[in-house]
Amino acid sequence: MTTPGAERKLILMDVDTGVDDALAIMLAHRAPNAQVVAIGTVTGNVSSAQAATNTLKTLDALGADTPVAVGAARAIAREPLPPGNVHGADGLGDANLPAPGHAPTGEHAVDQLLRLVHERPGELSLFASGPLTNLGLALQRDPELPRLVKEVMVMGGAIIAAGNVTPTAEFNIYCDPEAADLVFAADWPVTLVALDVTMRALLRSEQLATLRASERPLARFTMRILPPYLALYSQRFGSEAVTMHDPLAMGLLLDPSLALERARLDTRVETAGELTTGMTVADRRPLIGPGYDQPTHPLDIPLEVDAPRFIAMLMDALLS
Repeated sequence: MTTPGAERKLILMDVDTGVDDALAIMLAHRAPNAQVVAIGTVTGNVSSAQAATNTLKTLDALGADTPVAVGAARAIAREPLPPGNVHGADGLGDANLPAPGHAPTGEHAVDQLLRLVHERPGELSLFASGPLTNLGLALQRDPELPRLVKEVMVMGGAIIAAGNVTPTAEFNIYCDPEAADLVFAADWPVTLVALDVTMRALLRSEQLATLRASERPLARFTMRILPPYLALYSQRFGSEAVTMHDPLAMGLLLDPSLALERARLDTRVETAGELTTGMTVADRRPLIGPGYDQPTHPLDIPLEVDAPRFIAMLMDALLS
């Protein structure tokens, strides 16, 4: 379900494919107003190599052959975080899925990104649902990158909401705060889809029951990979529900009208705080004038979204 006459998007995805990245990949490939031209992977939920395997398994479920390139194995200036189990040990719910039918291209994800934006200047929307290492490395290598990209959609950060890996930091930003700060400071149009809105975009028991009852391939794939992720969030919420972080960001890229309220805020990332490393620091002061720093490259930050319409969009994709 997309807005009639919506602009067609050419999307380059950068992912650390766990469960919700996989759902974002499925949503993008089923969108009538989008074409995913390539996917790069980064270390986050799992290693960049495992993320590529998980991405290829997701593409097999879609019957798609989108090129996949393995990217950065570690953050720009930090060691990777210890593996978590939010998405299962393998990142796709330990579902014991068959090995993928395709292999990564052999190109590095940063090389892929730079090649594609030079081949199609001004045409590509970058979508990042993992740590921003590949984008940060690309900016370091090519100062012209921002003028070659149409837009950047990032799932990450927390503006007013609490963090989900520390009291102040969201996981994707915390994994590579130096890269995130490079991305946020660059002169290109960035939309930041933060925990403030993603924590309100939930698949609930009604939708989950529909998916369980469906014989459609993507619904079946979803319910195979979802259990560990669902169990974690159901415990948190006290009822059966699971948060759709990365799919919401993709939904907003496909249909910007899903955002009911937005703010344009100067936003930087704390890289050296004893208690606040990885915190997204947005300047929310209402008075900007003499004595205040003027906005430089403010981010577009959705503050309220039409969650029911987004969930309907996602369900349409998974049941297609």
